[in-house]
Amino acid sequence: MGQFEALLIVQEQDTTLDQLDHRKAGLPERAALAEAQRRLDAIARRSADAQVTRDDLGRQSKRIEDEVALLDEKIAQEEDKLYKSGMTSAKDAQMLQDEIASLRRHKVDLEDQIIELMEQTEPVDGELASLNTDRESVEREMAELRTALEADESEIDGEIDEVSGRRAEEAAQVDAALLDEYATLRSQMDGVGVASFSGGRCHGCPLNLLHPAVETDRINHEPADAVIHCDECSRILVRV
Repeated sequence: MGQFEALLIVQEQDTTLDQLDHRKAGLPERAALAEAQRRLDAIARRSADAQVTRDDLGRQSKRIEDEVALLDEKIAQEEDKLYKSGMTSAKDAQMLQDEIASLRRHKVDLEDQIIELMEQTEPVDGELASLNTDRESVEREMAELRTALEADESEIDGEIDEVSGRRAEEAAQVDAALLDEYATLRSQMDGVGVASFSGGRCHGCPLNLLHPAVETDRINHEPADAVIHCDECSRILVRV
C-alpha cells in the first residue's frame, strides 16, 4: 500500500475520531447533569433565602425571649419587695402591685409576639425541610448520572484508543511533509483534507462535480508519487 492510500485511511480514522469526540461531548447524561446542576443551584438559592428568613425570625424570637427572661427577674424582684420585705405602707404596696401587673401585661404581650414568630417560623422550617429533601434527591440523581456518564465515556475512550492506534500505524507510512499538509488542509476543509478521485470526480467536493476531461486526463497521468490537488476544493487527491 502506498502512502496516498494510507493517507486516505488516516482520513477515515480521523473522521471516526471526530465522530467519537462528538458522540462523547453529546452524551445525554452530560446534558442531564447540566440540567440537574441548574436545579440544584436553584434549590441552593431558595434554601439560602429561606435560611435568611429563618435566621431573622430566630433572632427576633431570641431577643424577645431574652426580654421576657429579664421581665421574669424584674417581676421576681418586685414580688420579693412586696411579700418578703415586710412592707407596711399600703400606698407603696399598691404601687408595687400596679408595677407587677404592668410587667405581667407586658410579658403577655411579648409572649404573644413569640407565638406569632413561631407561627411564621413553622412554614419556613417546612420549606427548608422540603428543599433539603429535594436537594438530596437531585444529588442522588446526579451521582447516578455521573456513574452512567463515566461508563459511557470509558467505552468511547476505549474506541478512541483503538482507532488512534490504527491511525498511528497508517500515519507511519505517510511522509511527514505530506501528513503536515493534510493536517493543514483538514483544519481548513471541515475535517476532510484528502479525498479519493475516480470517474473524473473528486469525492471531497461538496457538489461532487465532474472534472473536465482534459483535467481528468492530466490528473490520471501524473506520476504515482505526485501530490495532486483538486482544482475545485484544493484537497489532496488520491487516485483509486
